[in-house]
Amino acid sequence: MPPRQQDGNFGPDTREVIQFWRSTRTSKPQSGPLQSMEIVTLLGVPKVCDLGQYQNAFERFVYPSATEIKALQRALAAKLGVAVVESGRLDEPTRNAIRALQRQRNEKETGAMTAELEATL
Repeated sequence: MPPRQQDGNFGPDTREVIQFWRSTRTSKPQSGPLQSMEIVTLLGVPKVCDLGQYQNAFERFVYPSATEIKALQRALAAKLGVAVVESGRLDEPTRNAIRALQRQRNEKETGAMTAELEATL
């Protein structure tokens, strides 16, 4: 069977599976459009506790969890030759390390990661 054009509408089989999935999660499954958290759960998108720690979209999508942030912290420490605590958060010590890297590169010291800055790590 050839793939259908994706138009955002689910066919009857998909709707049936979604209703079954909803019924396994609660005794009173709802119907109708999927709620945003249901979409996140179904897609397997990692849940982020604190969206406020991100300064731009690049950070949000490249460092969505503590694992990726810790990898960034290790890379910053290696590049700068200083200790950067692996907190798993884009906290002030991490922002200071990003600023130090920006300073080394004669860039504006914003403390925000960008694709260009990451490419230097």
